[in-house]
Amino acid sequence: MTLTNFATTPPADEWLTEDKQAGVFSILAKIYADPNIYQRERAQIFDKCWLYAAHESEIPSPGNFVTRHIGGREQLIVRGKDGRVRAFLNACRHKGAPVCRERSGSASMFRCAYHSWNYNNQGKLVGVPAKDAYGPGFDKSEVSLFEVRLENYRGLFFACYDKAAVSLNDYIAGAVESLDLILDKHEESGVTVLSGGYQYNMSANWKVLMENSMDAYHLFSSHIRFFNDYMPNVMGVKISRDDLLDPTGEHSGVRDLGGGHSVSETKQMTRNVDAHKLNVWEKRFGAERAKRMLGYNRVVLLYPNTMIAEQFFMIRTCFPLSADVTQTTAWALAPIGEDSKVREIRMQNFSTFQGPAGFGTPDDIEILEQCQRNFHAMADDSYLDSSRGMLRAVAQADDELANRVLLRQWHRQLTVSASLQLAE
Repeated sequence: MTLTNFATTPPADEWLTEDKQAGVFSILAKIYADPNIYQRERAQIFDKCWLYAAHESEIPSPGNFVTRHIGGREQLIVRGKDGRVRAFLNACRHKGAPVCRERSGSASMFRCAYHSWNYNNQGKLVGVPAKDAYGPGFDKSEVSLFEVRLENYRGLFFACYDKAAVSLNDYIAGAVESLDLILDKHEESGVTVLSGGYQYNMSANWKVLMENSMDAYHLFSSHIRFFNDYMPNVMGVKISRDDLLDPTGEHSGVRDLGGGHSVSETKQMTRNVDAHKLNVWEKRFGAERAKRMLGYNRVVLLYPNTMIAEQFFMIRTCFPLSADVTQTTAWALAPIGEDSKVREIRMQNFSTFQGPAGFGTPDDIEILEQCQRNFHAMADDSYLDSSRGMLRAVAQADDELANRVLLRQWHRQLTVSASLQLAE
């Protein structure tokens, strides 16, 4: 057997094979480990797509800022004194050093530590030491911080490096209904990001993490401790596969939302519906929508790398640092003004499963890193299967439709070089 050779990258028409009639979808293992493919992803996906950047609750007042690693670049996201939120490359226009080295805070001015160039919180250069050393052609207004496209959907800010890309609203169009089903639950109070999010690296390709994010197939095999020990013995709740993945629900299953986006919808683990809340919501949203909002949980994958999960009420992103290393960040969300005891339970549940030392994340990291090592050991022509549920009329929650949706869009983008357009 010949081990994987990265000196040559196979042609794109060999990366995926699909037989819709037979119900077979295969993936070349090499796509998860080839550094040449990673470079194409950087240029044709992460430089083209809308990427989740921040939530409005993190920057509520003028001067508030966060710094983020987004698509291979460091960004400074700040609400200016005029109230507008902007995103900039966190790079001084003099020598490129960071103008902000804090993860978050509030500032009216950002000073580069290298040569003390000063920028206001609207990105304008306002101070240069020994300015009399510059000639008449030096114009401070021409050397503002590099601004990045930033657009907002209901408090969710996304950045895009491609000036020719479609608008954020057009980009997420197919996913809007699913996002609204989540966000409308907290329409009155609003939503806030809780402090204490998690960031960690894993030695695995970003695509396998995004596939895993939508993969209910692995839950009762990879996370045995959580479902068979912690839940019944600590939480006093025993959940079976049929309880969690009940395919009999009217809205249960996975759906392709277009453009690489998908949603997995499952029945609530607890079947008791608050009668008062149902009555209020029926008046506001209508009977059918209220029933769906209260009776189901959703996990939304926004292509390429953002997951919004309702069960833990969280946002998680991942960005590749190389073909073999992925940086992941997870933030817990909560309704504004939530009861302190409920908030404490929410944070405990989030940490217990999603934290780097929780029940879920270490299991996933361990198995995905083992997968990554095997991608390197496989022969060049080794294919992996992702066919589960392919011939079903309605994909169940533990089918692999979301994987196929992600990879089809991934493949489309890497085989075109034009600015991002909506998938047909």
